[in-house]
Amino acid sequence: MNPERPIYTHRYGFRAYEELNDLEVELRCYQTERTVEQGGLGLAGHFKNISLMLYGPKSRYPFQWNPWAEKMNECVHRHPITGAARPDLGISGCASSSKSHFFGLFSIINWLCDPKNAYVFATSTSLTEARHRVWKSVVKFYEGAPGLPGRLVDSMGKICTIKEDGRHDDTAGVFLVAAAPSKAREAIGKLIGKKNKRVIFVADELPELSPAIVDAFYGNLSANPITQFVAMGNFKERHDPFGEFVEPKDGYDSINVETDEWETKRGYCIRFDGMKSPNILLGRDEYPYLYGSKQLKTHKNDFGENSAMFWRMCRSFEAPIGMDNCIYTEAELGAGKA
Repeated sequence: MNPERPIYTHRYGFRAYEELNDLEVELRCYQTERTVEQGGLGLAGHFKNISLMLYGPKSRYPFQWNPWAEKMNECVHRHPITGAARPDLGISGCASSSKSHFFGLFSIINWLCDPKNAYVFATSTSLTEARHRVWKSVVKFYEGAPGLPGRLVDSMGKICTIKEDGRHDDTAGVFLVAAAPSKAREAIGKLIGKKNKRVIFVADELPELSPAIVDAFYGNLSANPITQFVAMGNFKERHDPFGEFVEPKDGYDSINVETDEWETKRGYCIRFDGMKSPNILLGRDEYPYLYGSKQLKTHKNDFGENSAMFWRMCRSFEAPIGMDNCIYTEAELGAGKA
C-alpha cells in the first residue's frame, strides 16, 4: 500500500485506501479469501453474509437457507478432507434439492466480488431448458438486488460488466452456455481461450451434457489464476460425464447407497438422497422448496421404488441389481467385464 495515502481499517481487520460499507467489506473479504486466521470468516462465512445482505427475508428475492444449502456452502468453499479452498465439487442430488438455486446465487456472488476480473459460466442443455434451471436463478438473483453493476441481456444469456464508455465488456460477467452433445462444438468455441483472474464453471445437468465441456475446462480454462468446476446432476450412470466426474477416488465399489459424500479423483462429491431430505427427516415440510413428502409419494406412485427413474430422481444413486425396467445393470455389465 502507498504510505502517503490514508488507510482505513474495516471489519475483520481488512485494510483499504477507501471507506467501505459492510457489503463492500464482505465482498472484498470473499474476493481475497480472507481466512479465520487472518481475522475473517473464511469463504463460506463471507459468502453467507453477502447472501443475507442482498437476499435476506425482506429482500425482493429472498434466499432461504436450509441444511442442504449449508452443506453446499461448506463444501464448495473448502475440501472437507484436504482443507483446500475452492475444491472442484460434484453435487449428486434428488429432484428439488436446491442445487440449481444455490448455484445461481453462487454464480452471481462470484462475479459480483470482482466484476471486472471474473468469468462465470453456467451451462445447461439448451437456452430454453436453462431458463427453467440455473440461469433462471441467476436472473432472479440479479434482478432481485437493485443497483448491482453490469447489464442483463437475457435474450443472449449474459450479464456483462460495463466498460467506462458504456459498452459491454464480454471479458467479464456471467454467461450461459448451451452444452448439449449436439451443441458441443459451438459451446467449446465460446470457452476456449477465455482468460481472467477468476474463472468459475457451473455445469448444471452434467449427465446430459457433452463430455467435451469437462475436457475444455481442464485442458484450457483451468490454467487461469483462480478456477473452480462445479458439476450438478441427478445421478444416471457411471459412464456419462457426470458419473465419470464424481467417480470415487477408490472406485464405485468403495461406496454404497448410504454414502452421502466422498473424495473423487478431481475433488469432492456430496450427495442429497431424497429419503434423507430435511423435510422427510423432520416429518413435516419445513422447507417448501426442498424434496418432501409430496414428491416422495409422487415418485413412488409414478415410478415405483424398484425403478431406475425412482433411484435417479429420489435417491440420486446407481440403481441396484434387479430393478424392474432393465435387463442388465451397469454393475452387472462391469462385473462381467462387458
